[in-house]
Order: sequence, then structure tokens, then C-alpha cells
Amino acid sequence: MAACVVLDCEPTLVGVNDSKLIEADDRLAVCNLILRCARAVSVGVVEPATIDRINILQATKLAMAEALDRLPEPPDHLVIDALSLRDVQLPQRAIIDGDAISASIAAAGIVAKVTRDRICAELDGRYPAYGFARNKGYGTQRHLDALLTEGPCAWRCQPMKGPPSYSMVRRKRVISGQAGTDRNDEAAQQLVRAHRRAPGALHRNRHDRAGAAGDGQAVVEH
Repeated sequence: MAACVVLDCEPTLVGVNDSKLIEADDRLAVCNLILRCARAVSVGVVEPATIDRINILQATKLAMAEALDRLPEPPDHLVIDALSLRDVQLPQRAIIDGDAISASIAAAGIVAKVTRDRICAELDGRYPAYGFARNKGYGTQRHLDALLTEGPCAWRCQPMKGPPSYSMVRRKRVISGQAGTDRNDEAAQQLVRAHRRAPGALHRNRHDRAGAAGDGQAVVEH
């Protein structure tokens, strides 16, 4: 999950900060402010199967590149939170803790997290056993217990290194065909496509500054 936000050269956005430091309800309010004030907003979403294939870091970069491609015009310069996009032919620089320094990066991080939260809320309605609305996909006890009893749903990535008990249960479910059925769930794919359009890109004239951020993982600005 990644977002790209284009702001004016000297934005005044009250409440924009590192998304990890903002409560969920406040993030939503600030996100709405960003959508009203930004010159352009776009989102990139990478599906679980792609993450399994290329790993989470490369998937984050891919989502950022997709978000950039969805802007109406390419920005002049990128600033990225601790990452570089070598396949993107634009001037760029990486900044450690950029979402605590740059308004554009912080704004993109907020949009990415709000989009993630919306997806998790919808997934929670479809797969209530996993507690997605509360845990946002992180490995809480409820989430781990559900993996043991229910197996992975269609939105679940393969575990990079999980507990042996989970791995054994998962293998049994794959053999029985149950996990395979979940992974082909078309609803999950439709959810990805819908949220690629979710922010509703705000296009205004020519822009010079771009801030793009992964869900708390990566970001971009001038």
C-alpha cells in the first residue's frame, strides 16, 4: 500500500504529522483535509500474491511506483522516506524518518494508512474471525488464533517465518483444498481494484512537488 500526495510549495495543513503518531479518528479528519487541499492524490496497491513473489520491500517500491504513475503529470522531484526507486526516472533523494520531517511525505503516509484502514474494515465484514478492523493485519493473538483455526484467507500473504503450529495447520488446509479456494476469492481482487480509485485523484494544473508514502514504510516529496 502506498500513496502519493502533491502539495503546494508552502502548505498549511493543520494536523499533518507522522501518521504513526496520529490516532485513527484524527487521521481520517486530516486525510479529508489533505484530499481537499492537495493538488493531486493517488494510491498504489499491491496484491498478496505479488508480495509473496517479490517480498515486502520490493512490493512497497512497486506500490509507490504505481501511485506515481497514477498522477496526472510526473512531479519534478521525489523525496522518499529511506528508500530509492531506481526504476523511476525522476530526480529523487532518500530521507531517514522523512514522515517526521516533510509535510508531503507525512500527508502521503496518512492517505496510505486511511486507505489501509478502509480495506481492513471491509475485510473484517467478510472475514470476521481475523479481527482485521482492529489489528489492521498485524499478528495479534486473535489474528494468530484465527490462522490456526480458519487457515489463511484470500487476503493473507504467505508467512515469511511463522510458528510451527501455524505452518502445520496451513499445510493441511492447502492439501485439503480449502486454502486454495480462499486464495481465488474474486471479492478480494475487486477490493484491491476499488481502493486503487478510492482517494479520487485531485488534479490541479502543473505540479512540482510530490510526496509519496507506503503504509508507514516509504514516502516521496520535493
